[in-house]
Amino acid sequence: MTSIWKDRMFIWFASGQTLAQFGAAIAMFAIPWMLLQKTGSAASTGLAFAVGFIPYLSLSLPAGVWADRFSRSKMMIAADLGRLLTMTALPVSIALTGDTPVILLFVVQAVLSAFAAIFDAAYGAYLPQIVPVDKLSGANSALQSGSSLSQVLGPALGGTLLAWLGGSQVLLLTTVTYLISVATILKVRRTESPQTVPTTKRRLRKEIGEGFAYVWNHKLIRTTGIFSMLANLAIPATSVALLFKLQKELVLNSDVTGWIMAGWSAGAVIGSIVYGQIKKRLTMKQILAGVLLFMLVPPLVLTATSNLILLVSAFALSGLTVSVWNITLITMRQTVIPPEIMGRALTSIRIVAWCSLPIGNVIGGGLAQGYGSSAVFVFDASVRLFMLVLSLYLFRQMGQAAPSLAISK
Repeated sequence: MTSIWKDRMFIWFASGQTLAQFGAAIAMFAIPWMLLQKTGSAASTGLAFAVGFIPYLSLSLPAGVWADRFSRSKMMIAADLGRLLTMTALPVSIALTGDTPVILLFVVQAVLSAFAAIFDAAYGAYLPQIVPVDKLSGANSALQSGSSLSQVLGPALGGTLLAWLGGSQVLLLTTVTYLISVATILKVRRTESPQTVPTTKRRLRKEIGEGFAYVWNHKLIRTTGIFSMLANLAIPATSVALLFKLQKELVLNSDVTGWIMAGWSAGAVIGSIVYGQIKKRLTMKQILAGVLLFMLVPPLVLTATSNLILLVSAFALSGLTVSVWNITLITMRQTVIPPEIMGRALTSIRIVAWCSLPIGNVIGGGLAQGYGSSAVFVFDASVRLFMLVLSLYLFRQMGQAAPSLAISK
């Protein structure tokens, strides 16, 4: 960890990524809170998450191709500027009309999602260009720490500022974080390898197909993608249900709710910090098996109690396990995937792993609205138990597939 922080270019890169995540964390708390406040419907909030995620899924694959064709740093800068301009629509609407239409909240959520797809495709493929292979684990752990820390402060600060200032001023603050992010990424652009820009163009569909073919034929990556897909069915459902429980069932203010929701990211920070020690003692299979086991605890606690300390602790444990899970899988993928297909392969994995996110949002909102938050937490625990049982088969398959690293032609 120490050596990676001696690299000035990585420091600029990590700063830009963290600031972009900081702005996104504030927005991802403020917009759903404003929507839930206006409609009073958990189902509408879950639908907003789902609708907002459609552009992410739609653009991820083309964005992966663009990340292998063009400058990855310029893609990140363009995405940040796009998010900056999009976020100004809400304060402008409030200033001109005194109100924010529900449809505008949906539209902003969707457009932010589209730019996030472009940013993420470039970011994931760009890191191996500026960090040596033997430092990727430390770099990913450091980036996860910064990203998680921003997500701790983002919801907490967002909730407090919403109570103090109102939505317009809070959303304006997010535009500043994107602007600063652009400035920091500019400091890294000169380190980008010219290999990221191909000399000849090929058809978009063919290049997307190559990314999917690589993922499909690499059994290790394909298997972990299935696990991530199942996890992403449960995690967003619980997030919507917890927000519903805090606002509607426990009747808490936005500032208190923001701090509780930030518990997940606090756990993620801890997970990224302790990951280095965990990696020294356990194999990848042991780490993932342990994560699956501990993932069962949070939904059971969230179901059984309304004690705020226990709620924060359970949500923090969920963040910790997901953090360790993500660092392990991301490092493995960046290590084995060839640079020339990195953008396409990573976005293909993301599509497989994240296609269940909007479904989870809808399930969480619908179950919470119809049967209360506890029904969602039981659903979450059931999915995680199924994953733990399924791991007995999938881990064995992972062991057999690990040597297969060739790209399908």
